[in-house]
Amino acid sequence: VREKLYFLIDTLFKNAGSEYLVVQGNYVRYDRNNMSTTGIIDFILKNSFAYYGGQLYQQYKGIPQGNNASPQIADLTLAIMEYQYIRNNIKVGHTLAFSLNRTFRYIDALFHISDSHSEFTNSGKAQISLYNKTDDYSFSVVRYPHFESNIPRYMGANTMHGEIIRIYRNCSSIENFLDRVRKLVKYFILIQYPKDIVFSRLYKSLNR
Repeated sequence: VREKLYFLIDTLFKNAGSEYLVVQGNYVRYDRNNMSTTGIIDFILKNSFAYYGGQLYQQYKGIPQGNNASPQIADLTLAIMEYQYIRNNIKVGHTLAFSLNRTFRYIDALFHISDSHSEFTNSGKAQISLYNKTDDYSFSVVRYPHFESNIPRYMGANTMHGEIIRIYRNCSSIENFLDRVRKLVKYFILIQYPKDIVFSRLYKSLNR
């Protein structure tokens, strides 16, 4: 991880063609020989700027959006939080902790291998399905553009088509596939897409 972060910052300064960057008149220097892993991450988080409306703004909270190092930092942050959660559950003897050791992370996505017999076919093959955490939220989450939003309407329909393909590729059974597609259709109707457009796109997607 440390070498990856070194590479990213080396590339940043190489692209700048200098040993430093000039930010609001200040010289920001970088010396990889005298910077720890913590120092590298601290440097990345404290040197995120955005130019808007003729003004230069510095980001104070969160991970820089669009930075090459941001996915790795997010991945490591969530991994540590999950590790601490599992450790705490082990201490109190919670059985959930032992099943979570078969959970794998890629940025904000999780892959979990269950020991439940209902999730395997008679031939021993795993049944794969999608779980959307927002289904269990007590509040609504905006996931797709509203029909009246200021974008071409065909883009919303294309988004639905893309989601159907994603669901198809990640569900091993027709039951799981249809369940996720039904929820998708209900959501698009909820955000005011006319039923004729929704079902027309659904029909075209399913028949491709």
